[in-house]
Amino acid sequence: MWMTSHTYFITPFFDILNDISDFLGNHPGEFLVLDIQHVNGVDYFDLSTFNEIKTLFDESGVLDYAYSEDSNAIKDITYSEITSNGTKAGVVILSKYEETDPLFYSYQSGIRSAWANTDDQASLYTFINQEAADVSNHTTLTGNQVSGNLNAIDAMDGFRVMQGVLTMQMSGSGIVSALMDWSLIQRAQNLNSSLIARTEFISWMSVLPIVMVDAADTNKADFLDNIMQIIIEYNQNQ
Repeated sequence: MWMTSHTYFITPFFDILNDISDFLGNHPGEFLVLDIQHVNGVDYFDLSTFNEIKTLFDESGVLDYAYSEDSNAIKDITYSEITSNGTKAGVVILSKYEETDPLFYSYQSGIRSAWANTDDQASLYTFINQEAADVSNHTTLTGNQVSGNLNAIDAMDGFRVMQGVLTMQMSGSGIVSALMDWSLIQRAQNLNSSLIARTEFISWMSVLPIVMVDAADTNKADFLDNIMQIIIEYNQNQ
């Protein structure tokens, strides 16, 4: 059975896909980006395991909404195309598997998602600021989580992720910090409102437009209301 996992939390992957399919079916005009970053314990050249995962996507109905790599390169995808002018939902799926299926875009040439790997808020913001500058200056490539990636392209031509997340460090000081501030959910909730309140946030988002946060469903300090308003106003002004 294929499972999703995050530390001690696991869920059958098929259940997640069913939730995604239900969301897409009930929300025409929305689209999702599914970035399959890690499939633990597999060889990405092993198409038998890829086909097992693809079958789950198919049986859940998610593939019915998948935008095909044959239609457009990521840099040329438009909202109108992926949602048929807002009349249906869509999904772009990225995978590290070395396959040629057009319904699964290549992670290696499709997305950049750099991770600060820090539990310090100031260090995180320094990292995001540098990442946004490097991407904007065309000095970074897609597929940054793949070593020896020969298929990488200029990050500005792929999906670009702002990883606004803190990570508990498995060091002595990191464990002590976690014990003193043990709730990762509470920490994420506090970080989310702080992130979008930064004066640099709009400039970061213009370069790293996929904003990735933990506890993304929180409205603590009006986070959801505020970030949706920021996104709406930003797009209306373009």
